[in-house]
Amino acid sequence: MGASPASSGTGTLSAAAACYTLVSDARLSGAVQALERWDGVAAALPHVADRLQSLREVHREARAVPGRLTALEAAVRGLDAQLGSDTALLRELQAGLLDLAHTVQANLALLTPAGGAGSGKA
Repeated sequence: MGASPASSGTGTLSAAAACYTLVSDARLSGAVQALERWDGVAAALPHVADRLQSLREVHREARAVPGRLTALEAAVRGLDAQLGSDTALLRELQAGLLDLAHTVQANLALLTPAGGAGSGKA
């Protein structure tokens, strides 16, 4: 009528083994698919690592920019102050030279006979 206990046990073991094989095959298949996806990523990793190193260097340089900018702004303020001082000195020099030119002209006028005639050369 029913299956013998021995044949029933063998069928259960076979079913369990088949189920284990299916689960094992599914895990293996999933692992293979995951490895295939990682192969594509792994090929891009050297480029990504190089890019990250480049970005790290750019960020290091960028951190120095505010300090350099502050130093440049201070230098520009110093140059502006120096330019203002030099401009004032130049104006004083021009005024002094103009005054000197007037003095020289006045002295020459005193040394020259009236009207500029009679320079002594014929």
